Formats: sequence, structure tokens, C-alpha cells
Amino acid sequence: MPTRIDLGAGRGVQSVLITNTSAHAVTVETQVMVWPEDAPGQQANDIVVTPAVLTLPPNQRMRVRIGLLRPVGGDIERAYRLYITELMAPASLQGAGIGVRLRIGIPLFVAPPQPQAQPLQWSAYREANAWFLKVRNEGNVHALATKPVLLSADGPSAIPLPSSYVMANSSLTVAITGSVTSGTRVRWLDGDTERESALALP
Repeated sequence: MPTRIDLGAGRGVQSVLITNTSAHAVTVETQVMVWPEDAPGQQANDIVVTPAVLTLPPNQRMRVRIGLLRPVGGDIERAYRLYITELMAPASLQGAGIGVRLRIGIPLFVAPPQPQAQPLQWSAYREANAWFLKVRNEGNVHALATKPVLLSADGPSAIPLPSSYVMANSSLTVAITGSVTSGTRVRWLDGDTERESALALP
């Protein structure tokens, strides 16, 4: 807990509580990576996490602290993921043939000094006999589009977005099935709020 971390002016340090509910000790490593990853393995150099490695006894919990190494600035929100990775499988399971290591990625955002959220813009276009849907975020902070549904003449159909997060000043594009007409709309969840918008066509 929590499952998302927000840093910014007045919130330079936050903490995450990690709980080990298993019957064996678990050692984990913490890393902060730039998100979206412009280059694989791009580790953040402006966020610090302590401790970097910790061992949790059975049924115990511990906090890790996340802090900014440079002041909040710029016009656009900075986005990262805090990864908590199990370093090794328990000794009692290593002889079982397959060891599975747990890895959890927690979204981490650093808000700009003047956050300006904007409504998501939904559009569709046809290319090579297929329809593509694009959602655009013109704001300088991320937006949420959870469980998006296309409301067309064929009935409602789920939109397979690759992520529920639409980053600041960016867009997501995905292929969709079914027909799209001038009356097609999109419905989605923004946190706990249900939103709906017309789908713009060329």
C-alpha cells in the first residue's frame, strides 16, 4: 500500500508499506524506472528509494521511502514505475523444478507546479480495411481510461487499450473490430467516475 504514488510540490517524500503474508522470509529489491520506457532498463536518476534491498520475515511488514532528488519543475508531469522484485525463490521451493519470482510495478507520478487536466479526446480512422481508435490526452498530467467501451450500432464492445493510463501530452492507438459510424460513442471510467464522449471521425 498504496498502489499508486504521487509526488510533487509539498509531497517530496512518500512511503510504501510492503507486507509478507507467506510462511517464509522474502528478500526484495526496489528500483524506479522511467515510464514509459524510452529505452529498456532506463533507471530513474532523480528518485531515490530506501532501503534498496530488504528482507521481510514471515507475516511481517516494512516501509520503504521514496523521495525526490531534484526540485519539482517543468511543464509536464514525470512518470515512473516503482518495481519491487523478489531476489530469489524460497530455499524450500528451489528443488521443486520451477522457481517463480514475484515482481510488482507501482505507478509513480511527479506533478508539475501547475497541473492542468484536460478531457480525453477520442477519434477513429480507417486504414487498410481496418478501424483504429485513438485516445489523446492534451493535459500536462496523466488521465485514466479504465474499462473503455465502444458504443456503436453493433452494440457495446470492449476497447483493448494497452494501458489504463494515458500519459500527459500523449496518445494511445489500438485496432478495433466492428463498424464505426457518426453516432458511435465511447464510455470509460475515470477513477470512480463514469464518462462518455462522442467519437470523432475523419
